[in-house]
Amino acid sequence: MFEPEYALNGAVTGIDSFSHLWLLWRFENGEPGGGAADVAGARAVAATGERAPAPVAAAPKPARWSPTVRPPRLGGAERVGVFATRSPFRPNPIGLTCVKLDHIELTDAGPVIHVLGADLRDGTPIYDIKPYIPFADCHPDACG
Repeated sequence: MFEPEYALNGAVTGIDSFSHLWLLWRFENGEPGGGAADVAGARAVAATGERAPAPVAAAPKPARWSPTVRPPRLGGAERVGVFATRSPFRPNPIGLTCVKLDHIELTDAGPVIHVLGADLRDGTPIYDIKPYIPFADCHPDACG
């Protein structure tokens, strides 16, 4: 759902000509990756349709971010620089994902963009939406 000042059907005119979109979004609760309670709550909602009770006390936040992380892609055994990963444990709460545009629904309350393949949860705040442009965004010779 768009914020009221952006909930204008005209703001998405032409977006349906793109197959994919970039979403820039904020990690849950402003905490990189969300907390364990956030994940447990999401699982409870998915399983039962009911919200899990809020935790009694929040886990303390780390005093500072770590410049290195152990990404799952490397089996969690090797430390690499946080900026060389897509780890959610970052010095900022900004996420980026590429999604497939399914369809656009134009309503009286504003546009609803339906996407596939999002790696974020329902209700995640989206900062911006940009079209995926193959000639600029696709680099077949890229490695990683």
